[in-house]
Amino acid sequence: MTHSETSEFRQDWIDRLREDIAAFTSHVEHVSAQYENFYRIFADHYEVAKEKEFIESILPNLRDIANMHHRIKLRLNPKEHRSLIALINQINGLFADYKAISNFQLSESLVTNLIKESQLVLKREWKRVKRGEIGFLLTKYGALLVFFAMLLLAVAYVQGWLAITLRIPVGK
Repeated sequence: MTHSETSEFRQDWIDRLREDIAAFTSHVEHVSAQYENFYRIFADHYEVAKEKEFIESILPNLRDIANMHHRIKLRLNPKEHRSLIALINQINGLFADYKAISNFQLSESLVTNLIKESQLVLKREWKRVKRGEIGFLLTKYGALLVFFAMLLLAVAYVQGWLAITLRIPVGK
């Protein structure tokens, strides 16, 4: 795989991660706002049937959130992206408790933190793309080092050969 291909794959990974995080956060905020509105409207006259109807109406969004949650986690390196994974898990954990997910301020705060952390990760990965992959860099600079070492040896050899051939004292 060439450096160019590796950079293209990494750029594609960055783009897809950005899209998934944007969709995930958008869905989370949307569902959280819906939950908050539902429980505010029905706080005084709770009806199981209404709640069941409400949950059925947001089920596609919940499935999308679960899908994106797993897709994002699978894109991330557990060692490199611990804090981002922790935030995603924390947000996903909101859905285990209707009181937590219906607290729009809490979900919005977590989403804001996730976006900030995502921007740091994406920036770091973009710098890696611009700088180049480590294997490519080692090869590139290693080849340059070998080239200059050979050039230096060639100059030293030619100088020594000339000195011997022309009987020129070396270093005086």
